[in-house]
Amino acid sequence: MKFANRLSALFTCIALTIIMVSCGGADNKTSGLSAEQEKSLKALQTEVSLVNKQLPMDAGAGLTLEKMEITDEYLVSTVSYPEDLEFEVDDTPETKAEIIKAVPASAIKRLKELNLGIKYIYVQNGSGQSDDITIPASEL
Repeated sequence: MKFANRLSALFTCIALTIIMVSCGGADNKTSGLSAEQEKSLKALQTEVSLVNKQLPMDAGAGLTLEKMEITDEYLVSTVSYPEDLEFEVDDTPETKAEIIKAVPASAIKRLKELNLGIKYIYVQNGSGQSDDITIPASEL
């Protein structure tokens, strides 16, 4: 069961990244960005804002997308799950490689151009316990 939940979490991560990056806020460092990069970042921030207006959203496998933001040089998705869900966040190099491989090249290119990594924060309802999967821009 844990393996199936890990796979579900992986595919949820991939789907959320594709939704956000293929479409085109938050607090992000913009110093040092070219005018074109700032325009692209602003467009991505608009997309994040539009998605946030539709949240919370069922992400499948018992997960709920609660919030998206661009912060600390990451596209961050915060996902919650019920206490009774047998769920394990698998933050391993293999999982990160699978996520990167599954995300379209155009989405990866856009994130790299903006020097943004990907971060998924999983928060257990009730306990507030959280785990994350973090992929820095340098690993994309």
